[in-house]
Amino acid sequence: MSPRLTPDELKQVKEQRKKEREETEEQRRKQEEEMERLRRQRRREEIKFRIRWEQISSELDGLYEELDKIYRKAPEEQISDLTVENVNHIIKDTKEITQGDPYIDRIKEFVPAGNNPEYRDVIMVLRQLRQGLDRSKRSYLSEPISLSALVNELRELESEEE
Repeated sequence: MSPRLTPDELKQVKEQRKKEREETEEQRRKQEEEMERLRRQRRREEIKFRIRWEQISSELDGLYEELDKIYRKAPEEQISDLTVENVNHIIKDTKEITQGDPYIDRIKEFVPAGNNPEYRDVIMVLRQLRQGLDRSKRSYLSEPISLSALVNELRELESEEE
């Protein structure tokens, strides 16, 4: 037989248990809040990635189409300094967003000293960048969603944080 508790001891035990339950509940609530904060942060990062991906993809497509038109007329002509600069920006941006893609990692920016590259070389590099972006899309962007919906969702997430 266990000894009986006095009314004061019983009250202390009940208060201690209540306190322990409250502490456990508070810890659980804090964990849930932290998990929600991390979920929102991941979602914000994903949305920013998607927006950036769409921007780079659009720019790359436009540059590829324009240079392809010129390439068909004069494949051995050198590209202009402005085009070298634009292509190098696209290379840099694509490398940032497709980190870890071995094929994209091998692509080097064009050196704007001396003779500029020919259209055919630039077209080939742009095609490789396009394929790398497509691979990253399949890896990271599984669900199709419009750019405006992404921007709206990002705004909502950021306004909830304030």
